[in-house]
Amino acid sequence: MTSRFPLTDLRDSQPRFFHTIAVDQIDVSAGITLLRARGVRGSDVQLAPIVEHCGRHALTIDLAGGYIKEYGHGDPSTPLNLGMAEELQVEAEQEPDDEKRAVLKQGIRFARIAQRYREAMLVSDEAALTLVEA
Repeated sequence: MTSRFPLTDLRDSQPRFFHTIAVDQIDVSAGITLLRARGVRGSDVQLAPIVEHCGRHALTIDLAGGYIKEYGHGDPSTPLNLGMAEELQVEAEQEPDDEKRAVLKQGIRFARIAQRYREAMLVSDEAALTLVEA
């Protein structure tokens, strides 16, 4: 089984046939390349903060890049509103386990980029949104 998020429940129960191979965060340069591949324009200096804002998580960067291309016409100044690091930390503070807290923070980012898509589709293509949510 592969997962873009750590399977902390399995780690905690320590099953006999489970082994974690961490893939951690991607390099900022790889994130910038991914954004450009998705159609986001801009210099490395403009794109690096987007990569960091996405937690250097490949799937979140990919979704953010698609959102910026589709709804911001590739402009890197398109607001993502994923939450500031401090805000994400506050939301995840209740979890004492560092690994689980990291998963929660990334889950929050992921949910927020999905919400940005939903909001944009409500305006641009409500019928497609209805199909996606069905």
